[in-house]
Amino acid sequence: MGIRFSRWLVGCGVAIAFGVLSPSVTWANPQLNALLEQGNEQLTNRNFAQAVQHYRQALTLEANNARIHGALGYALSQLGNYSEAVTAYRRATELEDDNAEFFNALGFNLAQSGDNRSAINAYQRATQLQPNNLAYSLGLATVQFRAGDYDQALVAYRKVLAKDSNNTMALQNSLTSLLQLGRNQEAAVLFPDLLRQRPNDAELRIKAAVTWFGLNDRDQAIAFLEEARRLSTRDSAMQIRVGKIYETQNLLPQAIAAYEQASFVDPQSREAFALYGSAAMKTEDYINAIIAYRALTELSPTDPAAFYNFAVALQGRRRSREALEALEMARDLYQQRGDRRGVNITESLMAAIEEG
Repeated sequence: MGIRFSRWLVGCGVAIAFGVLSPSVTWANPQLNALLEQGNEQLTNRNFAQAVQHYRQALTLEANNARIHGALGYALSQLGNYSEAVTAYRRATELEDDNAEFFNALGFNLAQSGDNRSAINAYQRATQLQPNNLAYSLGLATVQFRAGDYDQALVAYRKVLAKDSNNTMALQNSLTSLLQLGRNQEAAVLFPDLLRQRPNDAELRIKAAVTWFGLNDRDQAIAFLEEARRLSTRDSAMQIRVGKIYETQNLLPQAIAAYEQASFVDPQSREAFALYGSAAMKTEDYINAIIAYRALTELSPTDPAAFYNFAVALQGRRRSREALEALEMARDLYQQRGDRRGVNITESLMAAIEEG
């Protein structure tokens, strides 16, 4: 579950670039002043490549100015050049090691570069300098979450929720962290707020179901899964997901219903029909199995397993002649594939039916 760090960086980056490098600042060196004004203007117009050029030229005249490095880092970041932005912001933090905005921006660009560990260090410094800054705490928590440091992410998210109890991102990632850690009881406490905030989120209902299964509250878990199905009646993939969860819980009638819905929504889905047929066979529901496997043989006319399973379902209803016809097709397809084991298994079942 990702996060868009740039929405924080935009605010702090503009403040750094405009608040210090505005045209109202008079520099002793007229050439430097002109370059900064030009860079500032290009930044205003979102011409970031030109802004980079001006700021780099400015740094040849004033190499140890943290704010110019910060403005350069911001422009580079807006271009998606995160590695060079890291270099610029790192230098800015060296020159001003008490500037939380620089450390926040450094953390963002490190995270975007894939260096989550260094990003965590940068965000931690930002939160040390400004412990009440909600955005910095959220940035730290989210990088820790992405790095799989769920315990530490929870600590940071709780700081966010202490200031903003309805922060959806903090609630959702706290929930996921708790589930990853197997702390279902604590996770359950977070669901009411999230479910209220997201009344049409089927994915959230699936997470709730998994949580309540973990709490051995099967009835409530089923209620959440059925709600997820109701919210996604036209989503075959979601119906399949719900069906698989039911199947892992050995709730086969519910699984069959979900797979049947998935196959209805997407009548070209081989996966839906295969799962539908398999679940039906487990409960000896041969009628549904026949429906599913017949459709699968039509979708996969060269798949010997589909015909074999279709035959087994037919034989379950004592429809021996049709079963033998399906088995003959399965045997021929196995032979075409050179699958001797498949041929032997199919011929063994044919012999058993003929003898019976």
